Order: sequence, then C-alpha cells, then structure tokens
Amino acid sequence: MTTRSLVSRLGLYTAALLISLPTAATAQEATEAGATEALPAARTVIDRFLDVTNFTATAEKTKSTHVTGTISIPLMGMEGIYDQYQAKPNRFLMEMELAGMGTQLQGFDGKVGWMVHPMMGAMIFDDIQLLQTANRAAYDSPAKPAKPYESIETVGREKFEGKECYKLQLVLHPAEGMDAEKTKKMRTSFEYYEIESGLLIGTESTRDSPQGIMPITNIFSDYRMFGERKMAALNVQRQAGMEIELTVDSVEFDTVEDDKFALPKEVQAKVGDDQD
Repeated sequence: MTTRSLVSRLGLYTAALLISLPTAATAQEATEAGATEALPAARTVIDRFLDVTNFTATAEKTKSTHVTGTISIPLMGMEGIYDQYQAKPNRFLMEMELAGMGTQLQGFDGKVGWMVHPMMGAMIFDDIQLLQTANRAAYDSPAKPAKPYESIETVGREKFEGKECYKLQLVLHPAEGMDAEKTKKMRTSFEYYEIESGLLIGTESTRDSPQGIMPITNIFSDYRMFGERKMAALNVQRQAGMEIELTVDSVEFDTVEDDKFALPKEVQAKVGDDQD
C-alpha cells in the first residue's frame, strides 16, 4: 500500500472514529456459552457496573465532564491529542488533532448531530448516524436507561480478550420514520462486562461511516479513579484492520461552558441549507 493511499485511508478511518460509539452476532450464537447456567438479568449486570464505578452518584451531582487525552495509531506511527466535552442532558463535543491531519470535530447540541473533517468538510448526520450520535451524547448513557432501547438482555457468558464476561445485547428504538427491519443490525450493539470485577471491558457495534458500514470493537482497560468516578484510562478501538488507542490524561467535572456546544459556522450553514 502506498503512502498516499495510507493517508487517504487514515483520513476516512479517523472520521469513522469520531462517528463511532461503542460485529453483531445472533442472539442464538451468543447464548451458547451461557446456556448451561442461569444468566443474571441485564439490569443486574449494568447496576453492578454503575456501583463499582460510582457512576450514578457522580452523574447525579455533576452537570458536565471534560476529558483530555492522547491518541496513538501504531500502524501509522502517528500521535495526537483530543478533548471530549459532555453536558446534561445530551450535549457532546469531540475535538481531535492528529499530526499531519489537522483538527477534526464531532458534536451533538441536543438536536443536530454533525462532523467537521479536514478531508471531507462539514457534515450533518441523519437517520442511523443521528440516532447513534444522540445516544452517545446522553449524559446518562453508561447507565443504559430503558427509554432509548427496544430491548436490553443478557445473551451469554463468554470470553472477551481472554476474560470471562457476561455478554449483553442492546437494541435501540428506531427513530420515527426509520425502517425497523433494515436498521436492526445498525441499532444493535453488544457489551462485555467482566464477571470478576463487574467492569465494562468491551463493546461491539456496527457503524455507518464515511467509508461505509463497518464493525467496530472497543476494548476498555486500566480503570482508574478520576475524582470520585472510576473510568477506563485506555480505549483501544479496532476497525477496518487498524487500531486507534485513546488514553485518558485527565477528567474535570463542571467546568464546561454552554457555548462550547455551539454549532460551528460551516455546520450552521448546512443546517440553514437543509431548512431552505
């Protein structure tokens, strides 16, 4: 593969990284490993995770989070930095700067999901991309509140990255006017909770990205205390045959101003065009 094609592929890949949230197998396949034992209810598994990470208590008394960290793409020998902002009830902004690639942005202001990419310009999300982005932006998303989901169930017990886990299948409700059958795979994700620790250590999902539909795997590790909340300090994301490593350096609570989530001018222009 030439250097030029690698750079082009990387540009699309990092765009997909911004879009991605955390390969859909069938429920029957997933159940085989846990068929010989009684599996805990999905809510039991999630509630244990919330307890061991102290998520509920910190989410109730905070209004925003600001995560700073570094990005590494070992295959390309490239590094960068990122800032992730989130505020109640469902506002989100990701700023990512990768050496030689410029600044990439993705956000959700409660209504509009968007991205600004150096190679592709400004984009407005709709359909499944908007649904996935809105779910990611929710401040209480780690708690998996029932309202956004068509179903949440424990479908098996199996190993993920060598660790025994309970595997949960989550299916988002389709948005109004969305074809439920055609979008079922895109609305379905899987989460792996380590049985020993109760921690979420991985997710599998299928994403709609600028380079097409692709499976994405996230691996979470190195859980640490940031303030009063335990969070994974390392997220390795695998997609399209590449890996991106995101390492958390710091987490601040209640320091994000409302204007941080304002739409960039190029995104405002596209929103205006869509409304004309």
